[in-house]
Order: sequence, then structure tokens, then C-alpha cells
Amino acid sequence: MNKALIKSNDDLISWCKCTSPAYASSGQLDCPWCGCGWLFTCVSCRRAFSFAKVVSSEIPLRQIMQQERSSYYNQPVALDDREVISRTEWLEFELEPLPVGSICAYLDGKVLAVDSTDIRFNGWFARHRLDAVPQWSARGSKAKIEALLGSKAYWLERKLTDGEVS
Repeated sequence: MNKALIKSNDDLISWCKCTSPAYASSGQLDCPWCGCGWLFTCVSCRRAFSFAKVVSSEIPLRQIMQQERSSYYNQPVALDDREVISRTEWLEFELEPLPVGSICAYLDGKVLAVDSTDIRFNGWFARHRLDAVPQWSARGSKAKIEALLGSKAYWLERKLTDGEVS
């Protein structure tokens, strides 16, 4: 058995309406304020949602990542093994410390348990210094999360410089 992420609930933001387990990944690009830097992406329908749950899965994580890449191109494609391996290793690393059953949010290359506090890290795009997981704190208020993580200014003010390593 290995760990994977599935959509946990429809709280805050959830455009994915898949009824089978909606496996989660990151679809982060270079515009994280659009949502790609703070929402999970369903590997089947490519729609976003805020919260995922760590589960035990019989499906190898590599297979889930291959499905994610194929759905990105909206057709079966010959995949670059290095890309699939890289994404698989990233997710395995992120899930390793999280117990099965944990509810998580995604932020700039990190999968965070929603009860995390004193969050300090350099992400793929920006530096983050937060008291709590913003998505969890904003439950029930899309306006609150949009004002923070949906703000282009939030990301650009914290953008990593060329010399900084994520």
C-alpha cells in the first residue's frame, strides 16, 4: 500500500464533481494567485478543490501521476518518464510525514495538514510566513481566501529571487 490524496470535501472551493475517488495533484504554474498555487487539481477532470485527504491506495502513485499528466493533455500521450518520476517523488516526499486520514491543503509546492501552525517555508514561487493554513482559516469565506492567496500582490511581494532556493 502507498499513500495518495483524494478530494476530502467541497468546503471553500470545489469545482471537481467527480464521484469516484478524485485523486489530487498540483497543477501549479507560474501564476499561483490564479489558484494553481493554493488549490489541488483532480487528476481526472482537472478541476480544482481546496482540501484533500491522505488515503492508503492500492493504485501506485506513479500510475496516478501518469493519469494526471495524460488528463493534462486531454488525451493519452507518451509521457516523459523523468517528469512522472519527479512528480511521483515529490508527492511521496510530501505525504511521508502525514498519517492516513489527515486533511490537507496545498500551498506553493507543499502539502500541509490543515491543523499546521507557524508555517515557514520557501515554496516553488514565494516565501511563506503564516500563523495557520490560510485555506482552513478561510473556510466559509471565499472572499477571505481570494483576498490573501488570490491576490497577485501577496505572491509578488514574496516572490523568490534567482539566488533563493525553494
